[in-house]
Amino acid sequence: MRDVLGLSGGLIVALVAQLLEPYSSPWWSAMVIAGALFCAALIDLAYRGISSLRKRYNVNLEHQTSNHTVARDTPIWRAVAHIRVAINDTDHDKLYPTTLNVIRQAALDGKIKLRGRREIDTGGRQQFSNVRSDISPEYWKVSTIGAMATDERYQGGSWPHTNPETAYAWGPKGVYEKNRYADLTVNMQEIRRLWPYDPS
Repeated sequence: MRDVLGLSGGLIVALVAQLLEPYSSPWWSAMVIAGALFCAALIDLAYRGISSLRKRYNVNLEHQTSNHTVARDTPIWRAVAHIRVAINDTDHDKLYPTTLNVIRQAALDGKIKLRGRREIDTGGRQQFSNVRSDISPEYWKVSTIGAMATDERYQGGSWPHTNPETAYAWGPKGVYEKNRYADLTVNMQEIRRLWPYDPS
């Protein structure tokens, strides 16, 4: 685009010079050519300004997109740490069951969206999908958030973060039903909106 504008500016000067050459005095031609050069410079300056704004916009857009992705896939232990303080849950020995129930209820009510890597049936040892997916609110009617979800050390890998509410809540195979999720994440923007808390 800049090359095109630069070429246009050069063409303006050349055309003006050719048009004035047959009947214009030297000093008048010089004035007009100087004006044409000034116009070309303005065109180039305008392009530079537009290009700078475009780059700044693209950088801001990438930054906002990156922040949105990070907030959407925040490890659940961070949400637990935030909410337990917001609601004054001090039951550390039992790994904050009140906080876990609050999160579960909000997910069931559709107020927040939890994501995780679902358990897959490989016929052998416990394994989970390599990708996260949204967990349906209906899932939380009969499923609980396990204690491992409260600890940073059990984020990632193949640590199950959910359990059936009762032994056969997931089906006839009981606790052996392949229905767990690992690596739970939340959207921290939703968490902060529902449980506002400023640590400062």
